[in-house]
Amino acid sequence: MIKTSVQEQMPAWHFSRYGRPLQEYDVGQAYCWAERARKQIRRDPEREFEGRGYRIVYQELSFGGVRIRARLNNRTKELFLDPESEAELFAGLDALGFPLEPSPKRLILTHELFHLFCPRCPSGIEELAAHLFVAEELGLDYFPGILDLARRPASLIA
Repeated sequence: MIKTSVQEQMPAWHFSRYGRPLQEYDVGQAYCWAERARKQIRRDPEREFEGRGYRIVYQELSFGGVRIRARLNNRTKELFLDPESEAELFAGLDALGFPLEPSPKRLILTHELFHLFCPRCPSGIEELAAHLFVAEELGLDYFPGILDLARRPASLIA
């Protein structure tokens, strides 16, 4: 497997998701939002949610043929995780030769923490910032959004 850096993987993910090149300004803004979120984390993602009164619920999350990995509901303080998506993520990591630790569940929970900490992040950079948050927080040597490109059909990480 050829390894490329997080910064080298972002443009392919961004173009695949949004159909346009990644702008340097967007990357800078996304890093700022990711750092803002990193300053708020105090413990393991699962404990962070539970400590803030959130309930983690396993449930199928398929809408119109698109499966999402998780859905955060701040109103009801529930985080819904799709067990099949978690299994797909494990298989994707394994197929790409990526480390299986941190676990897929931890990747997903950490991603959702970003959305909990930064609900006002501008939509144009929200997912980029969430993936950067995960990469930085978990010390990944890959950009987690790249895992979206391995999914079929056009399902996206939540």
